[in-house]
Amino acid sequence: MLLSVLGNKVSLALSPLQIYTFGVASTLQIPCIIAFGVLWREFGPKRAILLTLASLIYGISFAGLVWRIMCFIL
Repeated sequence: MLLSVLGNKVSLALSPLQIYTFGVASTLQIPCIIAFGVLWREFGPKRAILLTLASLIYGISFAGLVWRIMCFIL
């Protein structure tokens, strides 16, 4: 996603730790609208929204934890 916006100059905008943290957050969250559509169809709108919010909160929390640990180590 970042490459499409910034081209090959991602390192000018973000540090290596920020790039790694972004990768962790992107991996743990629901990656696209198609996945949300499948959740909507399989579980219904209320549960799909709940699962999406839970995944978003989990992904951001875990990425924040990784950020804090890596900042402490480095």
